[in-house]
Amino acid sequence: MAMSWTRDDVIRHCAVCAATGNRIDLSGRDLTGVNLTGLDLRLADLREADLREADMREADMRKANLRLADLRLADLRGANLRLADLREADLRLANMLLADLRYADLREADMREANLRGADLTGAIGIVCLHVDDP
Repeated sequence: MAMSWTRDDVIRHCAVCAATGNRIDLSGRDLTGVNLTGLDLRLADLREADLREADMREADMRKANLRLADLRLADLRGANLRLADLREADLRLANMLLADLRYADLREADMREANLRGADLTGAIGIVCLHVDDP
């Protein structure tokens, strides 16, 4: 069983990647409940990462690869996910209030009961329908 990472682990990994010119690779990592608030994760590889209940408020994840990531109950308020790959991601019950999802790829993403109030979905791919309250 893989050991879960802490915020400090992620910050150290990002610093090493920046110093060596490598892309941030957190694919498949257990980041359950980790506080990633405000971190620069642009272009990061987060494929299949376990981000359940992670605090990702205001995180910059432009062009990040979050394909097949588990983001159930994640706090993504104000996060920048512009051009992010969220194909097949599990976003059930995620809070994406005011998130920037412009041109994000959301094909086959599970967004049941996600809070998308105020989120910018301009040009997003894969939005089939959004729940509309019955009168």
